[in-house]
Amino acid sequence: MRIHHEREAKFYYFWPNLTVNVYGTADGAGTYIIVGPIDEGRFQLVADHCFADPDLTEAKAEFVRTSRQLREEDFELIDRQQRGLESGGTVQARLGPNEHTVHKRHRFAREAYEA
Repeated sequence: MRIHHEREAKFYYFWPNLTVNVYGTADGAGTYIIVGPIDEGRFQLVADHCFADPDLTEAKAEFVRTSRQLREEDFELIDRQQRGLESGGTVQARLGPNEHTVHKRHRFAREAYEA
């Protein structure tokens, strides 16, 4: 993934289900996210935040709240896309312009399923 500015976020995807996000704008902050299937139509997401300095300042607490809010918004978008795919109203889900690494991960998954 090309980073255009040193303070932008970096996202690392580790096969099969771990994501590590490092945020350049949050002074050493990062998250890890593990996604695991529950059954055919559901998954569980475990996420936590970590910081270079363990003291939880108000700025860090706000960062965590914002991250959680954005994750909830992502869930809503993903749920709508999934319903569209299941109904036939959507042929292919759309990824954002900065989510080419997600597409690569999807290719890894397809190759694993077809193996």
